Amino acid sequence: NLCEYDDVDRILLDFDALDAQLGALSAGDFSATLKLYIVCDTGAGGFVGACPGDADADSPGAVATVTTYVFAQNGMWDENGTLSWASVVEGAKYASFSVSQSGQWVSVDVTALVEAWRAAGSTGNGIVLSQEAYPVVRADNGSIAVLGINSRESSQTDERPYLEIRLNH
Repeated sequence: NLCEYDDVDRILLDFDALDAQLGALSAGDFSATLKLYIVCDTGAGGFVGACPGDADADSPGAVATVTTYVFAQNGMWDENGTLSWASVVEGAKYASFSVSQSGQWVSVDVTALVEAWRAAGSTGNGIVLSQEAYPVVRADNGSIAVLGINSRESSQTDERPYLEIRLNH
């Protein structure tokens, strides 16, 4: 996956290895769950100073909650090439989720997205996780809390994102 930290926090995920198995899936006979391990990375992009679950200095007792949307990625991209984040094209929205704590797994139902891939015979260009970066924590430095996940290149091999597909029979 690749990450961008500007006015929008985005993560791209692709599951090319699934393409070869899509033909074995039958419509309505499976469920698909995206599994993400949420991490706290306060140094990413140079401005992030808060994580999901950090206390909100302006609202005692409140914590930062980050809402993220799962879109189909309609623009071409190549992890080994140069990615122009301006060319990221968010397609249909398939799910959303909120986190208020890092250091935990999140499960997101993406059955409808995988069904669309099955019908098309390809995972296409993968998934975009998109979160508008807005000030949810007013700490001393005016921090913004954003979602962070480990990529497949992470040394924490047991915390890499994956797609779980379960057959209903």
